Amino acid sequence: SDQSAYIGKLVDERYLVKSLIGRGGMGAVYCVEQIHLRKQMAIKLLHENLLSKKQLISRFTREARAISRLSSPHTVMVYDFGRWGEVFYLVMELLEGEPLDNMLNRDGPCPANRATAILLQMCDSLAEAHRAGIVHRDLKPENIMLLSDGPHPDFVKILDFGLAKVEDVDDPYTIHSQKDIFGTPFYMSPEQIRAGEIDGRSDIYAVGALAFRMLTGKQVFGNESNTFDILKAHLMQAPAKMSSVAPDAKIPQALEEIIGKCLKKKPDDRFQTMEEFSAALVQARKGEFALKGSLTDDSADAQEPSASLVAQHDIDPIDHEDLIDRVQRASRWRNVWFAAGVAIFLGAGFWVLGLLNAGSIGEESEPNDAPDQANVLDVEGQASGIIGEKRGPSLADQDCFELPKTQSDEELSIAVSGMPTMDLELRIFDERGSLLSVMNHRGLGQGEVSRYVDTRTKPRVVCVTEYVVKGGVAGESKSDAYRLKVSHGPKAGPTEAEPNDGSQVGELRGGSSLRGTLDGPADVDVFALKESFRGKMLRVKIERVNNRDLRGLQAALLDSSGRVIQAKTLDDQSQSATLDFAVTGEQEPAKVTLRWAQTARKTWKADDHGQLAYTIWYRVEPVSEQGEQEPNDTPAQAGLVIMGAWHIGNLTDEAAVDWVKIDAGDPAMRRIRLEVQTSNKSRVLATVIDAKSSQSISEIKVNANAPHYEGYIPNAGAGYLVRIEHKPSRAKGKRRSKPGRYRLRARWAVE
Repeated sequence: SDQSAYIGKLVDERYLVKSLIGRGGMGAVYCVEQIHLRKQMAIKLLHENLLSKKQLISRFTREARAISRLSSPHTVMVYDFGRWGEVFYLVMELLEGEPLDNMLNRDGPCPANRATAILLQMCDSLAEAHRAGIVHRDLKPENIMLLSDGPHPDFVKILDFGLAKVEDVDDPYTIHSQKDIFGTPFYMSPEQIRAGEIDGRSDIYAVGALAFRMLTGKQVFGNESNTFDILKAHLMQAPAKMSSVAPDAKIPQALEEIIGKCLKKKPDDRFQTMEEFSAALVQARKGEFALKGSLTDDSADAQEPSASLVAQHDIDPIDHEDLIDRVQRASRWRNVWFAAGVAIFLGAGFWVLGLLNAGSIGEESEPNDAPDQANVLDVEGQASGIIGEKRGPSLADQDCFELPKTQSDEELSIAVSGMPTMDLELRIFDERGSLLSVMNHRGLGQGEVSRYVDTRTKPRVVCVTEYVVKGGVAGESKSDAYRLKVSHGPKAGPTEAEPNDGSQVGELRGGSSLRGTLDGPADVDVFALKESFRGKMLRVKIERVNNRDLRGLQAALLDSSGRVIQAKTLDDQSQSATLDFAVTGEQEPAKVTLRWAQTARKTWKADDHGQLAYTIWYRVEPVSEQGEQEPNDTPAQAGLVIMGAWHIGNLTDEAAVDWVKIDAGDPAMRRIRLEVQTSNKSRVLATVIDAKSSQSISEIKVNANAPHYEGYIPNAGAGYLVRIEHKPSRAKGKRRSKPGRYRLRARWAVE
């Protein structure tokens, strides 16, 4: 495909492709902008045919996740990776500078002090990687970046952990891969060439070979004509002394001995850790280094191997046919592993790191019953598994998976598909293995979804298991599998944070909208209100985002003790609903809850995932006129009068009766000021009734002669009901009045 066609595209809804930086055999590198962070990054888009290399996916996923967690300032940062349509992408740090290879070709050999400073920074990066079980396996000058804008000259960044090995002796693919050659011939250790056991000491050998090049301007074994001869020399030939290769370079004897120790054929004879190597370099720079033994026995000017050298190093005789076969396999693999360890130089002075490919959904690997046994998800954040052999009579199998490391300003979504015979639940643990939450919003065969997991609690592991009722028997599945999908990325704005079902609550702030989902029929979202609304109108608006209608949604306002102040169940199918709550009296609102009403739970269907994606916001308004809401013909249907607002009603015929309710009110207020008005020469009788005792407190009459009444009633503990009806005149000779409109207002009496 035309690689320039990606310019202007938005990769995975967050990376805007700005320009093409470079092309390679595996794909292309672009400069992108992370649209939420407004930060320039580099993205590698790999060719679509790599997505078919399924046998690499498990190993790559483990390596990529491990490498992305490295934090040394001398390691290039990997920010993100994943699959976008038919393309696999890798997002990384965008750097400005030049590779060590360019510098050496331009300036020639490095002075000892400069070379030592570069080597010490490399040791810092690699020491952290080795502690994490990561071996680079492809160290060379092209993969050492010297930044032009670093905190000091020659600030080092190590690139391209794309051939890295994450130590895992139980991984069959890792074991298989040890039969093949990965790396660059000039810098490969003998055990790497022989496909032997690889650890951090192989990188020490490579750094030694790289240091040889830095100090002398020559390769350790650079006179050989082909790859086979170079590899054979690493196995059989002693390195020459650097002072004999570059007599004018004035290489200190301490450095000669240190690099010679790095280049020992047997790993046990080298420095055992990068920390040891680094300490020796520091001592050499101070003039305090003294290496036990001598290098004279292992170094020679002659370039041909001898029987005595082979015997001295306890080297197995080389199998030429086996070596040739592995060299050929390595050539084929160079077409799969990104850039074969070669970083791509960008014309603008930028360099980027390359890893490798993508693939299909990963399968669980037992044992993974506990958070500390968690499997790694595949590159797309997916896994499949079976709730198999139970751990006890009522204790189902549990499969645990690592979650991507997220920041508090990122979204994290987890979903698992259903199994026909099981009610699955999700358990989320933090980095210490402590249980954060349990998600069980659905039912038998319906899976689970948690759209907005609270990333502030640092979730690190999700476990899939069966929900078993107390005293119940756990099930087992032999064939039915579930699929787990985890995704994350920057937040586009405020969201709910699960769990927020009551024991833990979210926070709703006035004037700003918040996104959330009801993830199943039993999901409840609770939001705390952090301001006072006393004597005001609280207006809550809910708008649906997806195609699920709002019918059956129940919204409620609760006080601080959890008692319901007012609740409303929606019965329409509109795109949005506005709920007006009267905030009066003693009932100070503290929380808003959203849930499905019982009737909606019964009709909930799994095939639409049951999710209501919504936005919710509220605002506070001055109290203004409010119209009556029919039906209001009985005390049970009485509409709530908002304190300070005119309540407008209309008596449509002589038999019409309206009921309204006046709340108990603030106990600090001793009296309520009540006003009643009529229009159109109608006669209205308003009877005030104590809501608790049902006793009549007063009767208020308004008519054409006295169209306005204003008086006071005491602030009763239970509030009042007001019966409003038409009262025709009984006087003879007078024109009969007609029903009409009325107005009623209640206000606190300020004393």
